[in-house]
Amino acid sequence: NKGHIKALRNWLGEEFAHIPIHSVVVFLPRTKFKSHAHFTQAYVVYPKQLKQVLGQHETKSIGKQNNV
Repeated sequence: NKGHIKALRNWLGEEFAHIPIHSVVVFLPRTKFKSHAHFTQAYVVYPKQLKQVLGQHETKSIGKQNNV
């Protein structure tokens, strides 16, 4: 996941370097965690928890703005 974040930062470029990127890993309900390790650099959740995790962070569009 760290590699994905690095690639995304490189793709976005310096213009968006100030934007925080939050790592979220979602497992299907039938998946069992083999480790009970505490994840400190990523949210590791099941689908039913995803909305709550996303709601914890303010989001803004970084795409082209429409002046309608």
